[in-house]
Amino acid sequence: MTDPCTRPIDDAARVLLRLSRLLLAAGAGSCHVQDRVGSLAATWGMSATLFVSAERLLLMLDDGGRYRTRIGHHIGDRGMDADRLFALDALCREVEALRRGPDDVAAALDAIELRKRRYSTTWVTLCVGITAAALARLFGAEWCVAAATLAAGVLNRMVLRRLLSARFAPVLAAGAAASVSSLFAVLLLRGAGADPALALVAMGMVLVPGVALLNGFRDLVQGAAAFAIARLASAATVVVGIAAGLAIAGSLAGITLGPYAPPAHLPPAEDIALSAAAALGFAAMFNAPLRAIAPIVLCGALAHGLRSMLMDTGLDLGMSTFIAALAGAQVAIWIARSMHAPWIAFAFPAVVALVPGSYAFRGLIGSLAIMNSGGHTPADQLGATQADLLTFMLLTCAIGIALLVAASWGRRVPPRP
Repeated sequence: MTDPCTRPIDDAARVLLRLSRLLLAAGAGSCHVQDRVGSLAATWGMSATLFVSAERLLLMLDDGGRYRTRIGHHIGDRGMDADRLFALDALCREVEALRRGPDDVAAALDAIELRKRRYSTTWVTLCVGITAAALARLFGAEWCVAAATLAAGVLNRMVLRRLLSARFAPVLAAGAAASVSSLFAVLLLRGAGADPALALVAMGMVLVPGVALLNGFRDLVQGAAAFAIARLASAATVVVGIAAGLAIAGSLAGITLGPYAPPAHLPPAEDIALSAAAALGFAAMFNAPLRAIAPIVLCGALAHGLRSMLMDTGLDLGMSTFIAALAGAQVAIWIARSMHAPWIAFAFPAVVALVPGSYAFRGLIGSLAIMNSGGHTPADQLGATQADLLTFMLLTCAIGIALLVAASWGRRVPPRP
């Protein structure tokens, strides 16, 4: 039988562990979750230390005379659910303001966890197709290729959803979805006289776990190494699976994804419109609340459009990506402060289109070609493959650093009342 004197600390431990798990699964960073847990524990007159490992959470709680150490459940998915992130953030602020107890928080967590996704499967599937078509066009694809990519993107999402619901491993589901949808795009473009290579790249881009990559980098820099490595390793495995799926599709269709070449420059208005369309699709995929859609589209159009304009002035890709991500994240922070919402829920859907997944695919496919050629690989192919892989890593780091810099600046400015 539970001692009535120890029940408050036991209830608090259970609630804090559950809140931490839900925040991490919704896309929050480890340091943010640790800060939230410490703040809520202090509201209840306790001190808390949360350790975030690769698989589980460990919480140490002290109420001034009694101590508790609890291990949480498996963390589970680590993507992005902006609607749940909004609700959890609002709950934390309400608890801190009104000093609600653990029992009230537990009931609120029940409601949040049982909440259905905001958008229908059909709408999200269509949005994935729109995002794939917009990305293909931004890469320089012809309009007929973008149209075929829209249809293939819809199939991409359908295959991925079906395989994940059948409990396929994410790496296998992503690879199969990339391969099947790429072959479908090639089939649609047969006889059109257009190069379907960029359609294949777009099929991979809508599958890239950009949130996990960026969160993993942020956690690594902020000192949560164990969870950061787990996030990065999981994301890297999925990227390898996508590249393998694209390589299989390319081999069957007789298409080679060569070294990345900068796309043709689009008119600024078209670039901004397509960037906004891609951001809208990511907002639907990340289950963003309705009031967050317009800010996400604004931030996405700003980030990608600014990068394109900076590159048109002659600035290199790395610096253009860093400045564009920094600007998009800073605007996201300003909007989030005015709406009393978590800024990362605006920033991630907006900047994920900047994640250079196409470099990773081409670099990994080039690595397979090097393996098959043995010691007879041309020097230019070696250099191009190395450049693609390095570009992927450096640009991902540039986006992650931009988010960290924007967050650091944001902490110096008090939130609006």
